[in-house]
Amino acid sequence: MEIWPENKRPLMAGLIGAAANIGYALIAVLGILYPIKQDSWRWVMMVGAAPALLTFLIRLFVPESEKWRQSVKQGKAQPLQEIFGPALIKNTLLAVSFASVALIVTWASCNGFPSGPIK
Repeated sequence: MEIWPENKRPLMAGLIGAAANIGYALIAVLGILYPIKQDSWRWVMMVGAAPALLTFLIRLFVPESEKWRQSVKQGKAQPLQEIFGPALIKNTLLAVSFASVALIVTWASCNGFPSGPIK
């Protein structure tokens, strides 16, 4: 995304986020076309490994941006110190809280509340 113009980055971020949902839809269609049975674990594993293979190919053939190369020359980054530092601690804790709510609610709805699973 660093090679995209500054005003197009939000659009790219949105497209990348939407791509995950397209992946979910594709795997659902595959599950409908080829029902998952006890002995179909091999193709399920291959489909699950496809994003890792794609990531490997991207890292092989897509060069780092010039902006990234320049930032590496400036010195070693300390991302944990940065996001938990005084400037970003409030935003970091808010983001962790919001993400936790979504994960806990999803987990609870899938596994059932203390009263039992949702039917």
